[in-house]
Amino acid sequence: MTPGMTPGASDVRGRQLAWLSAHAPVGVAVTVMFTAIADGRWPLVLALLPALLGGAAGLVPLVPVYGLVPGTEPHRRAGNPLRTSEDDGGMTGLAYLMLALVLLTGVPAGLVALRYGWAGVAVGVATGALCHWGLCVTHSGL
Repeated sequence: MTPGMTPGASDVRGRQLAWLSAHAPVGVAVTVMFTAIADGRWPLVLALLPALLGGAAGLVPLVPVYGLVPGTEPHRRAGNPLRTSEDDGGMTGLAYLMLALVLLTGVPAGLVALRYGWAGVAVGVATGALCHWGLCVTHSGL
């Protein structure tokens, strides 16, 4: 077992908090701004936002576990500076899988918000919290 990647250690929760602190403020600001500009459906947006953020934070630790592909050093990347490995499809497939899984975490909140309006916000918060905590517990052994 790699040092610092021990089940039950704080590195998994730290990775989640780092992801949330980097992405949640921007996501919230952009979502609220464009919803206000478009005079959007606030119950749906406010239900999906915490569900998707919590779902993504819960799934974040899976990426390094399943994406253990040695990357190419930046100065050796031929042509494309964003290319990270010789396996062109490996990480791309993982990225698409993660997008689909994160979208699935928002389905319950979205359906409740579409049907019952503001009750979807409570479902979104609960879904986000459970995904943030529960998905991490499932794959880290915390």
